[in-house]
Amino acid sequence: HCFGCSAHGNAIGFLMAYASMGYVDAIKELAAGCGMTVPEEPRSAQALQRYERETDLSAVLERAMDFYREQLKHAPQAIAYLKARGLTGEIAARFRIGYAPDDWQPLKAVFPEYEQASLVEAGLVVENEGKRYDRFRGRVMFPIFNQRGAQIGRAHV
Repeated sequence: HCFGCSAHGNAIGFLMAYASMGYVDAIKELAAGCGMTVPEEPRSAQALQRYERETDLSAVLERAMDFYREQLKHAPQAIAYLKARGLTGEIAARFRIGYAPDDWQPLKAVFPEYEQASLVEAGLVVENEGKRYDRFRGRVMFPIFNQRGAQIGRAHV
């Protein structure tokens, strides 16, 4: 029990709140701190496939985020917009804010394999009538992260 803020609980709950972990991850972290490992059941083929797909999509989103962050440096209109909203360069860097150029296929420069299905699956590229183009154009981009810090999506204005 914390007499300062009245929070209370156990080590698992503390780690879940403090480190933004899920229950299983908190258990594994505590066990590792004691030199123990948590036994795991083998993953099914379907679970392994889902995990690999999520990992692939995370890598795609990370590459796109890096591209958008670099583009923000060269977009005075986006920088002016952020400043008008009270955001500093420090805040933009901390939250990894970026900018999607106002063009049809700027991600093609980052993804030479622009035809790969994962770009559509990640929501970065739209396929319509046999043509592909970037979903986001002329937008300030805000990455969305899960509890583990992996990027899982993007918000835009």
